[in-house]
Amino acid sequence: LRFVFLLREPVDRAISSYWFKQGFGPRKTDKPPVVGGSREHMLQMFRQEMEWRIEFEHCVGVDRLRLDGGARVQQWYGQVSACHRDFDPVKMHINKGVYAEQLRRWFSIFAPCQFWVDSMEDFYMAPGGMSATRVNMQLMLAWVGVPVGVDESVLNKVLMRRSNTHSIGHRPENQVKLSQKIELATFFKAHNRELTKLLTLSPTAAQSWMNGRSIADAWARSHKDYFQA
Repeated sequence: LRFVFLLREPVDRAISSYWFKQGFGPRKTDKPPVVGGSREHMLQMFRQEMEWRIEFEHCVGVDRLRLDGGARVQQWYGQVSACHRDFDPVKMHINKGVYAEQLRRWFSIFAPCQFWVDSMEDFYMAPGGMSATRVNMQLMLAWVGVPVGVDESVLNKVLMRRSNTHSIGHRPENQVKLSQKIELATFFKAHNRELTKLLTLSPTAAQSWMNGRSIADAWARSHKDYFQA
């Protein structure tokens, strides 16, 4: 078995997740809507989730979470349930960007060498445009075991395909301010360091760190305005 993980920069991922789950329907209101969403409601949710995450780590224990991503912790249903309070991590926007914890769960079951982990930004937005993306795809396919020589037209169709796309988050009334993105990036900074450490200590076949690059570096290059590696 081989697994491919493409990780999107967590601030952008959280914002996109919010607009997608709100059904793309905008509402110009400060009141938390059931569907539609607003920038104010989004930031309110994010702050609640970040606060929950900090309290959850204190409740369960950071060392336990770093051991195997909490895979064993899940056996202690009573404690985990109490630590979750009224939040469901599966439905949260912020928690899904804590990538190191999720990868540790996988690494506790499968060998790290079975994983190809890269940043979405490096994979799809590497210097060189579509030609560089095709090279990345071919390297990944070769690692997975797909025979070399995949028709280029087929590759182009796969790479150009987009799903779950929406423009709602790009509308002026929904634009997240730079200071607010910095607030989110600051929260993720420690978790991104853990991701870099995990991938350094658990080398895999993924090209990013084999070539001396890190996922955090890719995020820093593509989001220079608010993200610092």
